[in-house]
Amino acid sequence: MSPSVWRLNNAAELSKIIIHFVTSRSVDRFVNTLRNKVEADVHHPTYIRTVREIGYRFESD
Repeated sequence: MSPSVWRLNNAAELSKIIIHFVTSRSVDRFVNTLRNKVEADVHHPTYIRTVREIGYRFESD
């Protein structure tokens, strides 16, 4: 097996790896990209709402 291939046994191992690559800014960028795809008006979102000091919340109709 190549040394660049990772073998994971469970989600906990995956979360340990991801934490080194994902920053709060990369999450913000991902949410922004997602909003551009699903929101009619990205400046006044109706589906992906920002919850101050918590994160994000998805609201369906």
